[in-house]
Amino acid sequence: MPELPEVETIRGDLQSLIVGREIISVHVLLPKLLRGSSKQEFESRLKGCRFTGVGRRAKIIILTLSSGDCLLVHLKMSGRLVYLPVEVEREKHTHVIFALDNDYELRFVDMRQFGYIKLVDGCLLDQVSEIAGLGPEPLDQSFSEAVFARMIEEKKKSRRVIKALLIDQKFIAGIGNIYADEILHTSGIHPERQLASLSKRETESLYLAIISTLKVAIEFRGTTFDRYVDAVGRTGNYLEELRVYGRGGERCRECGSTIEKKKIAGRGTNFCPRCQKLAR
Repeated sequence: MPELPEVETIRGDLQSLIVGREIISVHVLLPKLLRGSSKQEFESRLKGCRFTGVGRRAKIIILTLSSGDCLLVHLKMSGRLVYLPVEVEREKHTHVIFALDNDYELRFVDMRQFGYIKLVDGCLLDQVSEIAGLGPEPLDQSFSEAVFARMIEEKKKSRRVIKALLIDQKFIAGIGNIYADEILHTSGIHPERQLASLSKRETESLYLAIISTLKVAIEFRGTTFDRYVDAVGRTGNYLEELRVYGRGGERCRECGSTIEKKKIAGRGTNFCPRCQKLAR
């Protein structure tokens, strides 16, 4: 699933590509991917609107419209949101098409059909269920080291392991399996560590690893394993930078030990047993 760096890459691309463009027509080819709207309502409400901005919350792209409405787009496992000339052949799994006023189309493509688009009143954006329960954005200025330390301290009575907390969207928004593994390796913390075992210094290292890992991944325009592409169809470049994710059985680039993979917090988790030791 595309995570914060991938979704932020798409957001940045679309901000420069579609803002100001008018929607000439909308064609919904698979209505089940719409949440809360019928095909007819969706197509009629969007026709003639202009895109006024492109935002992001966690892993959700937010397209704001001149009508005051917003579109929430979640790519889930295999979704793509691509901006292409009308003459470019549409992919087989293209399900929603926004025809724009410059002979381009914004296309929602989803092979596995887990993604969705939701049309909402912009005034109610913070109240919709997909947004309301999300944790803080890790790259916002308000997400300081002191704020993170308090968040960890508040959770220390929990028996949850750190991997489970990092991928919990109610705790921090936007981090998924890929970057949780990378963050934990960078910080030297084993994914099965209990929260109560984290020292002040380890909490600081974890905070710095969150910020640095996400920023570098955005600079490399995300990670492409399978379906992810940016807004114009290009793959991400972070794959070769990965420390542990997807590298189970390979050698750790830091110490040479064999990277292990096991299920932790219900997710396949990669880590180095030497660089990331469990607390005694």
